Amino acid sequence: KNFSGARALAQRAMEISPTYFEPHRVLAGACALEGSYMKAQDSYVSSISLFPDYAPLRLWYGDFLLRQLDDLNAAHAEYQEALRLQPDAPEIKVAFARLLLIEGRYDDSREVLGFLEGVEGLAPRLRRRLVSLKLQTYVRRLERLAHRDEFDLALSELTELKAAYLEANPADIDHETKRKVSFGRSAVGRVRAFYRGTPNQVLAENVADWYFLEFSGSGGASREHIGAPE
Repeated sequence: KNFSGARALAQRAMEISPTYFEPHRVLAGACALEGSYMKAQDSYVSSISLFPDYAPLRLWYGDFLLRQLDDLNAAHAEYQEALRLQPDAPEIKVAFARLLLIEGRYDDSREVLGFLEGVEGLAPRLRRRLVSLKLQTYVRRLERLAHRDEFDLALSELTELKAAYLEANPADIDHETKRKVSFGRSAVGRVRAFYRGTPNQVLAENVADWYFLEFSGSGGASREHIGAPE
């Protein structure tokens, strides 16, 4: 956490090798961690100007734009440039899929993730992120549909969530993923309540019961609170 020391070393490296991109990238990271976002952005831009065709650098800058500056449009452009430079890079595809999820482009996010599902040898950490993001696309859309009272589509999305969850390798589903999926409990409760007394009551109850049973230990609502607002 010695940010001043990190900055000093990066500056010294720039003096030794003024055309090398990495000291600028390291300085950008140190400034970002310190909270000096404008200086971090300037350093990222300097780094990219020295090595514009290096895909990981575009990825790191995109991550900074998204997480620190909340600039979705600029991050989108950097991720797309990274993919142009290295179209099959799993780390870049996962980062881009996450951005598409944030943008509410759920089908596009799943499509990007779909290219990775059959890839052999993905690092366990990356595969867990892939599964987590895919499941979150269903939860986010489910919440949006329930909020709009589009319950037929919401029930379909909930059913697809269950199928995707059961198809996934249990080793790729960690506690954090289950916690994020459990955020849809209010929407699931609304779907379940809507179909009471209708021909689809059994289907809605079965899939909702599965949801609450599966995620009851991850922050999900208890059966007594099904349908209650968060």
